[in-house]
Amino acid sequence: MKRSLWLLVTAAVIAGDQLTKQIVVAHLSGGRTIPIIGSFAKLDLVHNRGIGFGIPVPWMIPISILAIVFIIVLAILLERDRGLGRAGTIGMAMVLGAGLGNFIDRARFGYVTDFVEVWKWPTFNAADTCLVIGIGILLISYWRRPTGKKTSVSNDS
Repeated sequence: MKRSLWLLVTAAVIAGDQLTKQIVVAHLSGGRTIPIIGSFAKLDLVHNRGIGFGIPVPWMIPISILAIVFIIVLAILLERDRGLGRAGTIGMAMVLGAGLGNFIDRARFGYVTDFVEVWKWPTFNAADTCLVIGIGILLISYWRRPTGKKTSVSNDS
């Protein structure tokens, strides 16, 4: 059950990410933007050639290798199921799917397609959103997990 859960979540994140990027590219090419909430939030096509938050890096090959290693480690952790619980599995699978979704863009185009712009925050995409939510779920599930301490009542008197 755990394997099918994490595979399903990972696949759904990748599919949703790639689909939203295709829709945005089809509708926002040529510099067109779509306001969502006035100037506070809008859809705007950006080709992110840097890393997270558009930070430019001159050495993309080592970053890509690290991304591949990170993706492999996450998949191994999910497959080994080290007591993540359902929420932890979903959170980690969301992080894996997000990493794969953005990696697919880098491998295909040499950049990541970003399109959501909110106020002064760097432009992001569906994978980035799933990454943040997945990390949040992981943190909450880690914080809420049992500590492993067992209390027992002894009748040895």
